[in-house]
Amino acid sequence: MNKKIRLQVKLFTSFIKSSGTIVLLFWEMILGILSNIVSVLIFIKIRGEVLEKELLPLDLSILQFFYHLRSPVLNKVMIAITYLGGEAMIGFGILIAIFLLLERHRREAMLFTFILGMAEIIDLTLKNLVQRPRPQFHPLVIAKDFSFPSGHAMDSFVFYLTLSYLFFHLSKNKKIAMIITALSLILILLIGISRIYLGVHYPTDVVAGYLGGLFWLTSVLLINKTLIFYKVFKETQDKLPN
Repeated sequence: MNKKIRLQVKLFTSFIKSSGTIVLLFWEMILGILSNIVSVLIFIKIRGEVLEKELLPLDLSILQFFYHLRSPVLNKVMIAITYLGGEAMIGFGILIAIFLLLERHRREAMLFTFILGMAEIIDLTLKNLVQRPRPQFHPLVIAKDFSFPSGHAMDSFVFYLTLSYLFFHLSKNKKIAMIITALSLILILLIGISRIYLGVHYPTDVVAGYLGGLFWLTSVLLINKTLIFYKVFKETQDKLPN
């Protein structure tokens, strides 16, 4: 039995070292697992302190800082930015899914739709579990549901980074894909800031939204990478003589 286990370990180690692609895939899986562990631990920590109201003084001081930055022009800019993390994404998402289907990327279209749809369900579930009231700090827009985590932060994180991932995966021009990813990260950050600026979320809501989005997106990609890794490993084993 021990001999068989040692043989399997040897085959697995040899497989990992068999090509640069396999090595990269393996480390992507490891980083995905570590990312999920860290994001969950930080999320739980923030949630606990939010429920105990330990972070409320910090939240309120940051809200007050953004309140003093308000101006008529900046108000319009922030409302436009926050729109890109809400209603606008629904229209964009439908158009992107249709485009992927027309380009015969059916698997990518289904993955894109599944990731976004489940992100919304996860956000609503977490909101109803924590039930944190919205900040009453001169809000500039109306938001009726619970505050923690920020749906705009989570959804925009998942939406724009999934879009970047698909573009990187399908495009031959990796430089443009990297530029799109960088712009997506900037937009995600601005959307989170806009929610604080507009007075509809505490900063900890936004951070928790990012962590939730990171966990969910990483989980889906990790499962996808693991299935690919297992498939290639199985095919390699089947080719070996008995």
